[in-house]
Amino acid sequence: MEKNYPFTGTGNLKNFVKGLSKINILNKILVILDNDTAGKSVYNDIKKIDLPNNLKIITLPNYKDFDNFKCKGPQGNSIENINGKAVSIECFLDHSSIDDEIYVRWTGFNNKLIQYQGNIEPKNLLIKSFHQYYKQEYDFTKLKYLIDYILESWISN
Repeated sequence: MEKNYPFTGTGNLKNFVKGLSKINILNKILVILDNDTAGKSVYNDIKKIDLPNNLKIITLPNYKDFDNFKCKGPQGNSIENINGKAVSIECFLDHSSIDDEIYVRWTGFNNKLIQYQGNIEPKNLLIKSFHQYYKQEYDFTKLKYLIDYILESWISN
């Protein structure tokens, strides 16, 4: 989605969803936002829009492994619950094949939700590891949980 993709960022996605709801699109659409500060903020904004029944908005799910996650930020190093603050799809990848420390880096502060936005690091190594090892020894536990959650969300729409 890096090249020629017109809807980067959560703000543009919110506008895209508004547009879809106004043109009465007939297709069933499931929009999935990160379970982070930015995603939650846009999710709350979109829930105020009168959406057609065939257009559903969800965030990535909370997951037990994210209740106690290494973090780095303005207050230093900590162990925190990143559900609703820093969960992106890369969090659901297998972290065991990465030698580097995996943590969330707290970045911008959201005044509306009164919490920091976080990003998992090193994201590029998690993605590279998936591409390198998914056909060999790879723990799909979190990805299976994610897919089951998405399918349940789709079915319940």
